[in-house]
Amino acid sequence: MKMIRLIAGSVLMACMAVLFTGCRPHEERVMDRLDRLSEKIQKNGEKWGVNEWADALEELEDIHYDMEDCEFSSEQLRALGRVEGKLTVIIMTEGAKKLGNELIPFLEGAGAFMKGYKEGTESMEDYGLDELEKYGNHLNQELERINEELDLDGNKDD
Repeated sequence: MKMIRLIAGSVLMACMAVLFTGCRPHEERVMDRLDRLSEKIQKNGEKWGVNEWADALEELEDIHYDMEDCEFSSEQLRALGRVEGKLTVIIMTEGAKKLGNELIPFLEGAGAFMKGYKEGTESMEDYGLDELEKYGNHLNQELERINEELDLDGNKDD
């Protein structure tokens, strides 16, 4: 008889645990998911590659989709705003770093091409292609501006 009571008590406790966690308002569960994702991104985001970021952004999109069914209180909305604000800054900062790191080799290659292009147009003066030279000079100026903006000449902040 004691064994039956013990088993029944254990089953009852398990059912209550499931019941109470399942009865939490949808809004709280959504907020918890967003908080966990935010912590995960803050902790690991700098080390992530493209695939990890894609997974995190997909999870964030799912959370946003689930938010559509919620009726948040003013307090909850304020808390959500804080978390979303932090996420936006982290995502944009890390995204800019990743994009910049991917673009640098491309821009360096483009720079070499543009310098060669300018040299090529300068050698064509005899053909009366002044407009082409002006265009090449314009492209060279744009390249120099990009170099200055991205500081491609070696003053990288790592």
